[in-house]
Amino acid sequence: MYVLRIIPGWIAISVLFYIYVVKQLSLVVDFWVLAGVMFLGILLSFLCSSIEMALASIGERELTRIAAQSRQLLVEIDIIGPAEYAKRQLKLARVMDICYSANNLNAPIVIFNNVANILIASFIPLALSKGNVPNLTATFAVIGSIAIPGAGTEALTFIATIVFLVIFGEVIPKKLAREYPLWFIQKLAIIIRSVDLLFGWLGNSFLSIVVIPTYLLRRIFGST
Repeated sequence: MYVLRIIPGWIAISVLFYIYVVKQLSLVVDFWVLAGVMFLGILLSFLCSSIEMALASIGERELTRIAAQSRQLLVEIDIIGPAEYAKRQLKLARVMDICYSANNLNAPIVIFNNVANILIASFIPLALSKGNVPNLTATFAVIGSIAIPGAGTEALTFIATIVFLVIFGEVIPKKLAREYPLWFIQKLAIIIRSVDLLFGWLGNSFLSIVVIPTYLLRRIFGST
């Protein structure tokens, strides 16, 4: 049943990829520019999306695991030494601080993720040569040649963004981060703090926008 549910979606993705990407590779004037932009976009989107989902998925189970790791370090202090013990405890303390500050840290991560996606989609046309083409003839072994409207750099940019950024920059990292939120936070703690340093002030400004509506809704419907 699972295979039957995913087959239609993959058929649609494959057809769109064939028509608007494979058949239009002649539009690419600089492959390495296109590959570099797509790689950077997927990487940034993967990191931001996984962090965003990991922060949203933190719960009591993850906090309990951090406390257990801290106690285990205390047991192993004679083996690892006081210096290493202090270093690892500091890392755990920083991870714990990130977990308790997850609500405030999500806003700058979301801002950075969207800025990265927009920039990548904007820079993709730099690697494409021709302008929009009225139609495209795509050849399929089963049904022959058919004219497909909407070919050209705009369509290639749109489909490339959908296929690569959405699948590899949104769906996959969020699925993984939802299953292993603590692992992502521990490994990407430096990136989380760096993004917060760069965009935290902007995130706080955006969050302040919802203060008044939230207050009014609580007054109307009561706090939950």
